[in-house]
Amino acid sequence: MTSSDRNELLKRLEPFVHRLCFYLPKPAVEDAYDYLCSLTVRPSAARTLCPRRCPDLEPHRPVSGYGSRKARLVILGEAPGEAEDLVGYPFVGPSGLVLTAALRSLGVDREQVLITNVVRCRPPGNREPHPSEQKVCTEHLKNELTDLPQGLVVLTLGNVPLKFMRQSGTPGVTSCRGILLDSFRWQQSLVSAVIPTYHPSYVLRRMNRETIDLFVRDIREALGLALALRWPAFSSHFHESS
Repeated sequence: MTSSDRNELLKRLEPFVHRLCFYLPKPAVEDAYDYLCSLTVRPSAARTLCPRRCPDLEPHRPVSGYGSRKARLVILGEAPGEAEDLVGYPFVGPSGLVLTAALRSLGVDREQVLITNVVRCRPPGNREPHPSEQKVCTEHLKNELTDLPQGLVVLTLGNVPLKFMRQSGTPGVTSCRGILLDSFRWQQSLVSAVIPTYHPSYVLRRMNRETIDLFVRDIREALGLALALRWPAFSSHFHESS
């Protein structure tokens, strides 16, 4: 990525900074913007090419998860966008600004959680990743999660990661956001709960008090549960009652 590419990406964030300050604390929004501006291009060594190339995704380099390897909260999106593909980190464009500002409004830094996507490569035109593309990345995501402590809470952003985690028959995020759900088969020994919420791009499109408040509330609930599950007594009671 050239310096002009990077400067162009940062310029796209500026209008959202002003708008978000109407709904989130100004220091949180400014901290989020400063954080994203401070990121440099991720080294090539951290972006190893996937051996299983998807035909539509082949020109793009994978964007792996980023954050704490001790995290009990995983924030799961669907796939990288343009900014993520260029910089090499998940959620660093306008959607990343919303997510980062919401976390900062709760006193949480991005490095305290793990942020990743169902699919590691950017789909053309930012379309939804096909089921075949999601299947290819399943093993990589599983490896990312199994390296974390057991008793994870996964906050899914939008419909794609929600249905990926829950398999068939799952209602859309508008029907079940903020509700604690179980995970699907191969993660039941690792993931304690799935909490669906809106994708930040949806929050940006709506940009109103109600949607942002619900989005922040869901993040707060996921953070609280992830913190509580660190305590063995609560964890045992939670799993017995689930």
